[in-house]
Amino acid sequence: MAHLLPNYDEYFIGFKDRSAFSERLRAAGIEARTNALSGHILAINGQIVGGWGRTFRGKKALIDLKLLQKLTAEEKRAVGTAGRRFADFLGLPVQIQ
Repeated sequence: MAHLLPNYDEYFIGFKDRSAFSERLRAAGIEARTNALSGHILAINGQIVGGWGRTFRGKKALIDLKLLQKLTAEEKRAVGTAGRRFADFLGLPVQIQ
């Protein structure tokens, strides 16, 4: 399951020790303190895999992913599902880039 978490979401900032949900990054040798994580967080199966941002263009929201790791086909589908949930929340179509 993928989640497009907003900045200041309790999942990310609510803990002093964030090591549990950055295991995937650490195992890949990726530093969790990076510009990709300076805003919104993309989490898949409870693990941070990158960040994201959104802009509005006309009557559509564009989601720009800042991936720190390559996603599997199943993970890409999960991100698409998260994008559709975000579109429902906004009441606008969403395009993931």
